[in-house]
Amino acid sequence: MGTIALSGSFAVPDRAIAALLLIGSAPSPRRLHVADFLHHCGFATLVTDLGTDEDPALPGTIERLARPIAASLEWLANRPGTRALPIGCLADGAAVAPAMLAIRSHGARVGAFVALNGRIDLAGAALRGFEAPTLLIAGEHSEALQVARASIGRLAVGELLVVESVTDPLADLDALGTVSRQVRGWFRDYLASPES
Repeated sequence: MGTIALSGSFAVPDRAIAALLLIGSAPSPRRLHVADFLHHCGFATLVTDLGTDEDPALPGTIERLARPIAASLEWLANRPGTRALPIGCLADGAAVAPAMLAIRSHGARVGAFVALNGRIDLAGAALRGFEAPTLLIAGEHSEALQVARASIGRLAVGELLVVESVTDPLADLDALGTVSRQVRGWFRDYLASPES
């Protein structure tokens, strides 16, 4: 398989406090909804997707999917208007493990991460001592919840948010507001300066 090239929606508010990459495996209007909320809270946002339904558990897949995510993070880090800002990343579903691998390759440049209903265990060695403060969000009935509980102790800084009575918090309209506010709080805590 060839290299994946990403395109996306990019928005920078006046006096942005941080720049965020929001990524999943496929297009999602709910991801756009979260991005719009974060944009109105003062975050620059780049929203994109991997455009593939490949199983990240297949050998070599995570490494390959991590490359375009790393390129997107690099783009934010060098783009006029965002290059002076701290950077965060929200990944959902099958994009979670590749995003963790991409962030590890980016070092301290990514200051916070949100993993939404994803298998963080598939990140393998990248999970051990993962330094970006990480908020794990999982639906009460999702496979991701069991994985998160088993893996959170391997993160340098990790917190788990369980969204009750749902499988996928991003797909549940009632949960979307709660998720958006929690994500905003996490990125504000770890990326925004005290005066923001």
